[in-house]
Amino acid sequence: MFLKEAASQMREAKPTLAFPDRYIEHVAFAVETVSLNGFLSPPAAIASVYLATRFEFYFRVLSGKLNGDGTWVSAAS
Repeated sequence: MFLKEAASQMREAKPTLAFPDRYIEHVAFAVETVSLNGFLSPPAAIASVYLATRFEFYFRVLSGKLNGDGTWVSAAS
């Protein structure tokens, strides 16, 4: 239930640096897919791999030290 509600709220969110336009709907779909299927089911497994790659991107951006592509924000970092 929590994941399904989170997916619903994501769909209503406005794009940000961490959730660029067109990413939100894909992440929300993946989160909802995990919530509606057993964690060991093929759909949830595929959605989980997608979410892992998205989390890597989020952690880069949210760190403030890396750009979304993994390069340093500045040479002094």
